[in-house]
Amino acid sequence: VFRPTPERIDVGTRFSLSVLVCPHAGVTAPASVIVDALLPERGHGMNYKPSVKAEYGGRQGFWYRAEGLQFHAPGRWELQIDVRAGGQTDRLRYGITVE
Repeated sequence: VFRPTPERIDVGTRFSLSVLVCPHAGVTAPASVIVDALLPERGHGMNYKPSVKAEYGGRQGFWYRAEGLQFHAPGRWELQIDVRAGGQTDRLRYGITVE
């Protein structure tokens, strides 16, 4: 689960994501969480690399904050969140159209 701040993502505006990771049964906190985005129609990604920091965790899951994201061009972006835990990586892909 993720939530952008601000809620509306505009071209050229920096934004952040709050990411809730719910690990598989028996798996402790993720070893890493990586956030990135691609603009497949143009064959490239963001001009900036976001930083991801753990905020807190507990029985309900683990919260992370990704800062410094920016969609510098209009189009259909593909947000990617990679979670490495328990020796495997799971990837969430989510399409976002920015005009």
